[in-house]
Amino acid sequence: MEEIIKEPTIIDLNIYSDKFNKISKNEVTSGVLNPDVMIIKGSIEEEELNNNSSIFNPVTFFQLEIIDLIKRSYKKICGNVSDKDLDNIIRSSVYETSVIKKVLTIEGFERSPTVKEINEYKPELLYEIMMIQPKTIICMGRHSFKALFGKYPKLEDDNGNIRFIELKGLVYNIKIPVLVTYSIDAILYREEIETIIDDNISFLFEMKRQKKI
Repeated sequence: MEEIIKEPTIIDLNIYSDKFNKISKNEVTSGVLNPDVMIIKGSIEEEELNNNSSIFNPVTFFQLEIIDLIKRSYKKICGNVSDKDLDNIIRSSVYETSVIKKVLTIEGFERSPTVKEINEYKPELLYEIMMIQPKTIICMGRHSFKALFGKYPKLEDDNGNIRFIELKGLVYNIKIPVLVTYSIDAILYREEIETIIDDNISFLFEMKRQKKI
């Protein structure tokens, strides 16, 4: 059941300060700052890496499924709008990234990140959130959830919920609503998940429209 869980997960930025100092601000894109939505996936895919050499990934590439899902939700809000205008809206207000900033493979096939890899890349993700400062986050899949909330979710229970993270320390105090939903790749195994993700994103946008988050 979709619900808003208002008690935030506090993330102390001070404990990552040494690692933040090793990350160049130039690696964070200036193309989309303070976007309406930041989408966080588990790991980057080879096509995306070839399309963008930065370790951080603005929306220069979108899996078609994600484009369609986001478009549907925006259309419900924007009403009668052309696809061209809708594309412009999305590119100016949506930012996509991954927890892991490289392609993960085993024997030539893409694989899921380990806990060690998630923890290794977590400072880069937090730094990216600090710099980009999104208004909302869509957390897609268990690995993204692990990076943000420090544990793996029970997606059957957590799916569709809106939680909050609060980044505190180093002059920052940012509270951001986070929609928890399935990974887009899960559609390959269960077709009905596309409808579930669609409903989740629509719920997020409706809560934003009603100013409940």
